Amino acid sequence: IRINMIPDKILSDCMFAWGSTEFTMEGETGQEVSDNVLNNMLFEGKLRYFVKAMIPDEPDYLIMGFSPEQMQWCQENEAAMWTYLVENKLLFNTDHLTIRKLTGEAPFTSFFPKESPGKAAVWLGWQIIENYVERHPGTTLEELMANVGYQDILNGARYNPE
Repeated sequence: IRINMIPDKILSDCMFAWGSTEFTMEGETGQEVSDNVLNNMLFEGKLRYFVKAMIPDEPDYLIMGFSPEQMQWCQENEAAMWTYLVENKLLFNTDHLTIRKLTGEAPFTSFFPKESPGKAAVWLGWQIIENYVERHPGTTLEELMANVGYQDILNGARYNPE
């Protein structure tokens, strides 16, 4: 956490904090949402998408709290990370420790190599959200943030990193 306490990160941190208070995983309706890895990945990914929409010139690595090298690692290993989550049936895992290991602050993401940044699964969630928006160009930011149909988002994204 300490390495992210830099002046360059203040703007994205403030925007993320604001988004976190405005949007919840359950949405405005309070619709019950399963607390699993996938839903946490996509919710956190939506928050990163929100930050990018609010400050489009902000580098993605700052929004994620990664170094440029960590961002590059994620880009180069996107397909391997996704394959691991799918093959090991982790996407619908509801164990809070597993969710935390994949989406929480840490020196690296458990289940992935030590070269991975912490919360690398959140970065994957952001990629899924970006795919969804690309495939549904009429979706407004407000509609996206209110959408708590995480399985529908995944299906609509047709996410397939190569």
